[in-house]
Amino acid sequence: MSTLCAELAVLAKGLDTAPCGHPAVLLLAGEVAAYLTDWYESCRTVARRFTAMTSRVADELEARVAAAVGESDGTQVAQLRAKQVQVGVMATVCCCMGRLEEEDVEQQLQLAVLLHQGCLFQGAQGEAG
Repeated sequence: MSTLCAELAVLAKGLDTAPCGHPAVLLLAGEVAAYLTDWYESCRTVARRFTAMTSRVADELEARVAAAVGESDGTQVAQLRAKQVQVGVMATVCCCMGRLEEEDVEQQLQLAVLLHQGCLFQGAQGEAG
């Protein structure tokens, strides 16, 4: 178990600079790390790292959404929001499982708000378009 956790930590470190370049690996490794937190406490740090990576990407997309609001017909905004929701779901899957600590719950609530907001804006875009 410790070897698997160590390998996931190495993978997380390698993906940290460009998490969007490998979404399938990020999702699978993040989910495995989150799953292992139920049995191996040391994987909690690794799962949090995967969650933080994907959350950071979702946050960075918010700036692109804001910039696109005044510059496009709404299609680009809708596409960016959809990508932001997709990345937010990936971050949610990477969240720790089992015994949650305060920071885990805080992260999950932030992601839930991000996803809800993204879905609301997607619905508004669909009604306006």
